[in-house]
Amino acid sequence: MPHPRTPTLAALRAELARRSLPVREIEVPCLAMELPASFEDYLKQLKPRVRSKVRQSFRLAEESKVAFSWCDDPASMARHLEGLFALHAMRWNAIGKPGCFVEPKRRDFYGLLTEAFLASKQLRFARAEIGGKPVAYQIGIVVRGTYYQLQEGFDTEFEKQRVATALRGWMVTRLIEEGCAATTSWPDPPNTRPNGAGKSRSAGLSRSPCRASARASPSDCEMPSTGSVRSPGIRGHPAPIRKAFPRAIDR
Repeated sequence: MPHPRTPTLAALRAELARRSLPVREIEVPCLAMELPASFEDYLKQLKPRVRSKVRQSFRLAEESKVAFSWCDDPASMARHLEGLFALHAMRWNAIGKPGCFVEPKRRDFYGLLTEAFLASKQLRFARAEIGGKPVAYQIGIVVRGTYYQLQEGFDTEFEKQRVATALRGWMVTRLIEEGCAATTSWPDPPNTRPNGAGKSRSAGLSRSPCRASARASPSDCEMPSTGSVRSPGIRGHPAPIRKAFPRAIDR
């Protein structure tokens, strides 16, 4: 369930009630893990086979001269979001499907999300590059000491180099250093992950019921679509959404 102090669910309930829309709330198991005091202690919590793959990913990253960094410059955010969308779609395209970011409204939502959480210093958007070329991305937010992973993607040409696993390990290291107490991965909607088990295995996450959702008809809750990856900005969205995001940034 959501934290009792979070305003997000209350804001959503209030807006749905204002529109007199039908509501269904369910408890959903999320993948969660408490973070220890050091990355070495984190590795000890993993199964031996997974721990070996993480260590191997670091060795391969060093051999391939992989550079890790944060995406925290507003001027380049749209470009990196495009990169995330493209790399996330690669595995889906390989099996003849477009992936979830084919929807313009989802892409616009991520533009709005990154704009708001970057401003509040809660965005954690990381990339791995080889020779200046992004080969993996992961995006999430930190709220009250917990990191919530939202999405990730990697270049399938570099799958053998385990760039996605190395980036996850780099992010966990940075999160531990900044004092995060836990990491959580939101449950994925249907058709948003070709192989849902990979992330939980490589991150050492376990399932725990941690949130409820309130849903209404998508046609009744539409956001305007710009048809582009560029963030449309909070000002371009309906008043309830403009109001909800600042309240949702609850540190």
